[in-house]
Amino acid sequence: MYTDGFLSVSITTGIREHFASQRSPIHFYLLAYRGTFSLSALYGDPKRDYGVAHADDLFYLFPLHELIAPGVPVSADDEKMTDILTTLWYNFAKTG
Repeated sequence: MYTDGFLSVSITTGIREHFASQRSPIHFYLLAYRGTFSLSALYGDPKRDYGVAHADDLFYLFPLHELIAPGVPVSADDEKMTDILTTLWYNFAKTG
């Protein structure tokens, strides 16, 4: 709910306003994978699973898990997501 209230509504509004005046493309993605580490604990009770939080994708681009849980290894699924996300970002940077 925090993400919906603070981010999703604003992002959707911004996209609509952009397309009302311009036709340049917007590239948007929604991360649905919740890995071993998440910032969602910062938004509420750390013992509950609140799903994917804003900026959780940064765990797959940078070694942020070392700040939260030093020495705790990432899972094989997290490594796979790192490969997928870095490939997506690389291809976007290369081709738009």
